[in-house]
Amino acid sequence: MAQIINAINGDAHNFSARLMNWHCAKNRQNSRIAFSFSSIFSQQILNDIEDAEASVRSAGETPKGRLRMALPVLFGRLTFLPRVAEFAARYPEIVLDVSFDDRPADLIERGLDIAVQVGSLGDSRCISRELTRGPRVTAASPAYLARHGEPATPADLVHHNCIVAGFGPLWPFSEKGKLIEVPVRGNLVVTSGDALREAVLLGLGIAQSNWWTVRHDLAVGSLKLLLRSYAVDGQPISIVYPPTRHVPRKLRVMIDFLVEITRVSSQPGLGSVRLSTTPSQSVARRDQVSRSRRRARS
Repeated sequence: MAQIINAINGDAHNFSARLMNWHCAKNRQNSRIAFSFSSIFSQQILNDIEDAEASVRSAGETPKGRLRMALPVLFGRLTFLPRVAEFAARYPEIVLDVSFDDRPADLIERGLDIAVQVGSLGDSRCISRELTRGPRVTAASPAYLARHGEPATPADLVHHNCIVAGFGPLWPFSEKGKLIEVPVRGNLVVTSGDALREAVLLGLGIAQSNWWTVRHDLAVGSLKLLLRSYAVDGQPISIVYPPTRHVPRKLRVMIDFLVEITRVSSQPGLGSVRLSTTPSQSVARRDQVSRSRRRARS
């Protein structure tokens, strides 16, 4: 009997010791969790204070240094270069290092500060902001139309020489509220927006492109808009830049400048064209920018 009692007392002592150890470990774990939450909260406060101080400092700084950027060829030639003298006059201490390429740029791999890209953005690591968007337009020169006539419906394109470019030989249109794709063909295929614009201006055929590419030509009458009631939404033009908690002053002024030179109060030559962008799509794009910015701060 004494041996049984001693065994029970030993087991009880061991259980009490294990219970005490578990209780102490639990307290230490709770303390670590509380300290972790406190550290995160404190770090966020420090980050916010640092951001505010950086904003105040940068507001008084003179923008300077080398700014590496990549632009699509046609955007650079028709939109950026005609206005670059204004930028240079405002910020003479910024050195612009600009490359022109229609291919999407890997900013991080190439060490770029900013890029302008057309279409959907594939690199979720970067912060993006949409600059402008318009319909995808179908157009031809007055000289071509004088020789071959004007198509009345998308189906009439089968009787015309169509210049095929990056969008491919299936051209989208909106007919009675539904998206349709019309196969087209012609004797010229080009791979850049710059070549497409030159070809249609020369009267070589009918072309389909983003409104931004040919907006000046439509405005002055060098090209005529076709099938305007069938137009669909075009691709956006956006700026992208690597994630950073503190946007350098030289980058900030370039972003503002790009927004300025792409801001338009009207769309010349479009007449009654309606964009197919819905409110929900606009909200989705804003949310994409917000999510990208939050990822950059985390």
